[in-house]
Amino acid sequence: MLATLPIGPRCDGCAFDPDNGVAFAACGDGTVAVVRETGDGKFDVVQTVQTKPGARTIACDSQSHALYLPTAETQTTAAATRPAMKPGSFQILVVAPQP
Repeated sequence: MLATLPIGPRCDGCAFDPDNGVAFAACGDGTVAVVRETGDGKFDVVQTVQTKPGARTIACDSQSHALYLPTAETQTTAAATRPAMKPGSFQILVVAPQP
């Protein structure tokens, strides 16, 4: 373990871009924590990207450096159960790197 950093809740997926040396943590609150080495062995969350609640699975394209996060709109269900996905609302969010 190199560091413990503050990220959003319900993290489900992480990705790493080896070309840029950046790690990503996709969290259930609709955020992606962007982590970079900021000093000799020191790591920090350098940016928090807003996505959509539930978008917590992630993949990083090693050529384009874009992030892909599947999600869907949800609807309220009975108390203490997981929200159900709305039919026909599945989507892939694409987070492209800034030039």
